[in-house]
Amino acid sequence: MQRFVPEIGTHIRLTADWSFCFQDEYRNRDVWKALKLDQNPTVLAQKKTMEMNVAERDRLAQIVPLKDPDMVAQLRELTEATNWHRRVLTAPVTLPKETLLSVDRTDLGGHASDLSSITFRIDETSYRELMPAVRGGLFRRRGYRFWVGLGDLNTMQFKVEPRAR
Repeated sequence: MQRFVPEIGTHIRLTADWSFCFQDEYRNRDVWKALKLDQNPTVLAQKKTMEMNVAERDRLAQIVPLKDPDMVAQLRELTEATNWHRRVLTAPVTLPKETLLSVDRTDLGGHASDLSSITFRIDETSYRELMPAVRGGLFRRRGYRFWVGLGDLNTMQFKVEPRAR
């Protein structure tokens, strides 16, 4: 399989709607808020599941109290090491065909391939909520930034546009 790794500043125009799994992580927070993803049914279901899991964990902790300090330390290490991953909310997002993205950053995670990502800036889109104000949108800065994992990137259909001079 041949892969395309774009240079920083490359302009990419979507040639088809692009659907991917959007993560609620601090670098994606502006887009998350603009799209009101906290109200997305998928996210609401995830929050409910998390709350039920925490309640069950707390209930079990009361029934089976751990007295061995080594066991407590091991349990804390296991739960805290994966705590961030369990709490990350995800929502399905679709950017429409003709959306123009510019590559802002690439991060090839080396041995941790699940951490490889690419960061885009949204330059043009039919979503007014995501357009910069200078282009008639609602966002006051130059453009929203967001990142996706390489797995989602590889589902994108696009064409590379020449850079504006």
